[in-house]
This record gives sequence, structure tokens and C-alpha cells, in this order.
Amino acid sequence: MEVSHTRPNIPRLNWALHRIKAKPVTTPIALLTSDSDDMTKLCGNQVRIIPL
Repeated sequence: MEVSHTRPNIPRLNWALHRIKAKPVTTPIALLTSDSDDMTKLCGNQVRIIPL
């Protein structure tokens, strides 16, 4: 997720971000990326990296 705003209310943003719970729906199998080196460092062998 990416969000931008000219005047963010930092306390309100922190409040909202602390309540987000992200859970995977399925086990990741493959990841399409233009930067396979960095994604391999982040993901390891947990997913198959497919460079674009």
C-alpha cells in the first residue's frame, strides 16, 4: 500500500497503522519483479522469483 498526502496527521496515521492486520490469503508461490536480486534477499527461498 502506498499513500501520500500534503499534510499527514502523524498521530492519526500511527493509530491507523497500528490497527492493520495483514494476513496472507494463500501461501505465496511466485513473485513477478523487475528487481530479482533485492526480492531474493528479502524473500529467500520462500517464493519463486520471476524476473521481468
